[in-house]
Amino acid sequence: IEISTAMAASSSASAFHFELGQRLTCEWRPGEQRECEVIERRQLSSGTCEYYIHYTMFNRRLDEWVAAERLGPLQVAPKKDSRAEKKRKMGLDAADSLSHSATAADEEAAGG
Repeated sequence: IEISTAMAASSSASAFHFELGQRLTCEWRPGEQRECEVIERRQLSSGTCEYYIHYTMFNRRLDEWVAAERLGPLQVAPKKDSRAEKKRKMGLDAADSLSHSATAADEEAAGG
């Protein structure tokens, strides 16, 4: 029931939604998403596409063929500020508030 040759895959390349090497998320268990990478892809005689994926950070023995419906875009978490960056920002905020209060006090003293 499965047909997958390099020639068959290349002739119907437009049927594939995901590229080789593309990083995605895959429904690993119900309600649980895991990061993965597309290793291979094939089109079945029924016309449906399947992807052989490797789960990132997992042993290769867990690699498997999955339907496109189980795959989705990789959600990239926003980069967290480092401690040094937080301190720098806090230092600037404190310096800004001090300079604003000093300027206001100077204007008041000058009768402004």
